[in-house]
Amino acid sequence: MKSEKRFNHMLEGPVGSTLLRLAFPMMMGIVSVMLINIVDTFYIGQLGVRELAAISFTFPVISTLMSLAFGVGIGTSAVLSRAIGKGHLVRVRQLTTHSLLLIALGMVFISFLGMITLNPLFRA
Repeated sequence: MKSEKRFNHMLEGPVGSTLLRLAFPMMMGIVSVMLINIVDTFYIGQLGVRELAAISFTFPVISTLMSLAFGVGIGTSAVLSRAIGKGHLVRVRQLTTHSLLLIALGMVFISFLGMITLNPLFRA
């Protein structure tokens, strides 16, 4: 039986092509989200100025929520990656459970906050 040495692109491959291979899907995801927003803006703009202003009014809220979600996701990925790398599978399960609970509690809190501030915001 012939033993082959496994080639790890992350550690031994060329930096440029490896970085591009890892970054390309993320770039396509960002471009697709931007295109969705452009198409949404176009069609809502066809409805009228007030409707477009309403969408623009919610942009800071949506951006804040997306930033929080990205932050929790990146932080969770980093902590889980370290635990997986160390081989601590029990810790990985605990961290996964804790991160899911954090997300669930955050969703409940943000939903509650949104329900409380909904009427005062839209009366202004």
